[in-house]
Amino acid sequence: MILGGSSDVFYSLGDFFQTIFLFFDWVQNKFNTILLLLGFFGFAYWMNVQRKENIKAKNNPNQIK
Repeated sequence: MILGGSSDVFYSLGDFFQTIFLFFDWVQNKFNTILLLLGFFGFAYWMNVQRKENIKAKNNPNQIK
């Protein structure tokens, strides 16, 4: 059995990487957009929690200041 040599290995490796990188071509900027929206949602949620805690603290005269 005669092997094709190292060029077959390198071409196969190149084809493999081209296939893998097609995934990144499909994803493009979607992942960054999702992270950005998740960050905005998390910030809005946390500010709402802080607002509720500030109201609760304002109405509590027994707290240490």
